Parts: sequence; structure tokens; C-alpha cells
Amino acid sequence: MSNRYPPLTPDQLTPYGTIRKTHGHQGEIVVGLVDDSYLDLDPVFLFLVRDEIPVPYRVLDIRGTADRLIISLDGITDLSSAEETVGHALLIALSELPQSETPLPRTLTNFGIDRWELYHTDGAFIGQVVEVEESTSNRLLVVEQTDGTRVLIPFAEEWLTDIVPERHTLTLDFPLDLLEL
Repeated sequence: MSNRYPPLTPDQLTPYGTIRKTHGHQGEIVVGLVDDSYLDLDPVFLFLVRDEIPVPYRVLDIRGTADRLIISLDGITDLSSAEETVGHALLIALSELPQSETPLPRTLTNFGIDRWELYHTDGAFIGQVVEVEESTSNRLLVVEQTDGTRVLIPFAEEWLTDIVPERHTLTLDFPLDLLEL
């Protein structure tokens, strides 16, 4: 008998939010969303990364605001099990996003992107993202290279080719000439 629900691969998931704290004693969690538009979603499953494996949890209840979304997940039913999830990222299946939705956080700092590793699509390691500058209309990644120098890389959504939350890696297809400015 074949599985009606085949497992999802990491490229079929995208960041949904970060578990900030517990709420009450019944296993509810407070989540900060990576994108305010996700508040309009009614996901069936969310994925919690455990031992580098995205584990699906059925969503039982969801309420609140984009900054303080309270979620109840099937299988997390007490304070102790909820406390184990604090600080972890939640993922959502791309298939649960509206077709027009871009699977990318609008505010990278909500996702905690600093101290992630930045790679170019050619596979070259660029450096560690140490800060996200969002004071201008264009978001900039402040990247510290292995020699200690810092470069600014515009975070253009069309340049994003991969984001892997469980590995803390970000891959962009940008002109390498930017590293020489």
C-alpha cells in the first residue's frame, strides 16, 4: 500500500516563523511570523525541525497577530513539550502558500538571518551575514568575509536561489563584482 502523504523534501518547505515562547500550560506556543501576510494563511501542517529533519505537526488552533501568533499543534500538549520548541524555526509547505506568494520573509531580522552563511550560486562561500540593514528602501546584507572585511550585498528577492533554515545558509545569485566595491 502506497503512502497517501509522501514526505516533503527541504526544497518544498519555506520559513513560516520562529517560536518565541510558550503560552499557558496546554502546550500552546507564541510564534513571530517571517512575513505579515502569513497571518491570512490557515495552514493544515507546520514543520518543526528536529535533529535537522522537518517533522510535520497538524495545526489545531491559530489566533493572534503577526508579532504574537498563538498556535496549538497536535502532539505538543503540555508546557514541558512546548518549552522544548522555543527558539526553533517553523516551516510551511510551499503548497500551502497562495500561488502569488513569494516564499521569502519580507523582514529578514524577524527570521534571525544574521550569523547565517552566505553562498553564491556557483557554490563559493562568501561569508557570514552579521547584520541586515533595513533602514533604506533596499535591504542590505552586511557580510563578513573570511579575511575579516565586510561587504554590503543588496538583498534582492530575484537573486535568492535557496534558503535552508536548518543549516543557516542563504544562497544568492548576485554579480560577484559587488565583492570588490
